[in-house]
Amino acid sequence: MSNPLLPTAPPPPPPPEQVETSPVLGGELAARFGPQEPLTNVAAPTGGGLPTEQVTADPLLWVVGVHGGSGASTVAALCGPDALELPQRLPMTAAGAPPPRVLLVARTHATGLHYAGWMAAHWATGETGVHLLGLVVLDDAPRLPPVLVTEIKRVAGMVPALWHLPWVEAWRTSLDLDLTTVPRRTRKSITQIRRAAETTRDHHPGAGPDTHRRPPDRDPAGHDEASAAPPQPPLLENGFSEMSAEFPRGRIAAS
Repeated sequence: MSNPLLPTAPPPPPPPEQVETSPVLGGELAARFGPQEPLTNVAAPTGGGLPTEQVTADPLLWVVGVHGGSGASTVAALCGPDALELPQRLPMTAAGAPPPRVLLVARTHATGLHYAGWMAAHWATGETGVHLLGLVVLDDAPRLPPVLVTEIKRVAGMVPALWHLPWVEAWRTSLDLDLTTVPRRTRKSITQIRRAAETTRDHHPGAGPDTHRRPPDRDPAGHDEASAAPPQPPLLENGFSEMSAEFPRGRIAAS
């Protein structure tokens, strides 16, 4: 029998909400196996990267589809009105302005993953002038075959973070993108993306460090900032350093 004179212990906190298992991430929300900032000794990929567009807006994040039909419009809508889509173009701000926060989006088919890797390689050169939050991959079909799971994991090793959003059959026949009706994985992933963007905005309100520098031709002083960068590990055939080339190196991030 409890003593009414003693304080009552608070109820235990509810268990964390479980998310649907991902064939790429298991029960976790995001992978962070890749470099968290550009690698200054990476050569630009063939054909360069996405074209740029001068912008004056400063949304919470720019949602950039790396190919047509990537699902960037859907992701931008889920992220809220303070996220703006910029289809297949990178935002470019004025010299001295904070680097725009960018989220790349691709489908999980071979073409989408090819362009995701191509754009990640361009970001790794340090010449994009953006702060890359990571990459969202959206399922292009109800089932993800093992060969594509392997390719997604390879691309995950090329970006700061990767989120995997599952197939939603209802989106084929409905325009309803209510975040409260989507799978838990999608809802919690969007929440985590927004928190990452808010943290970056709050911690880096001014111009970013040289790891987020503007392209060389936009440097008002004409200096090559890469010349002062510390030495990096030797390059591999894919242009990335050994420390970020293998998927198992790094960690998976929970909510």
